[in-house]
Amino acid sequence: MVEYYDDQNDILLTFLSNNHEVLALEIANLYRNRWQVETFFKWIKQNLSIKKLWGHSENAVNIHIWVAICTYLIVARVKHEMKSNLSIYEIV
Repeated sequence: MVEYYDDQNDILLTFLSNNHEVLALEIANLYRNRWQVETFFKWIKQNLSIKKLWGHSENAVNIHIWVAICTYLIVARVKHEMKSNLSIYEIV
């Protein structure tokens, strides 16, 4: 069990790990990075309309996600320039 105090958020975090060869700070950093990846994929699921992947290779998935992100950003820019009160989904 590893405990890590996050002074930015004033919270004590507790992690379980069976890796006894790395430092506690290293384990905390691994979990923090993992959480950022989880948050990114949650954002993708909530904001990008990816119904079906065009391919299943790493390259195909990368291209598909980047196209979806670019489309989202273009629509967000249009929304901003039009000063629209509509949501991005309503504009699409």
